[in-house]
Amino acid sequence: GVSNAVRTAQFFGAIVGVLMEDEIPQGLQLIANGLAHELILNGQKRVHYRVISSSFLRLIVGYLFLSSLFINVAQNSDVISIFYDVLALEFVENIDDTAYALGKKIIVV
Repeated sequence: GVSNAVRTAQFFGAIVGVLMEDEIPQGLQLIANGLAHELILNGQKRVHYRVISSSFLRLIVGYLFLSSLFINVAQNSDVISIFYDVLALEFVENIDDTAYALGKKIIVV
């Protein structure tokens, strides 16, 4: 068993990680938008399959994040390592959003 402080940190680490996870809602929203509208690239070619496939990949990333979060939180027996692991997982998950934003700015400029 673990102490009450570690159990409390595990609970709060899981809650914070779930609240900070945004890949699943974004993926579901993109799928809904892709199915509801006709998406055309440069007026020539439909891009539904690209939007929906990238949205499914986003969903997979979100579920992998949640599963690794719960595994890390359940296996740690030290309070500080729980919060470091949650912070590291969130950082790794946000790398793709940052890269996309940078790429979008470079293309627009």
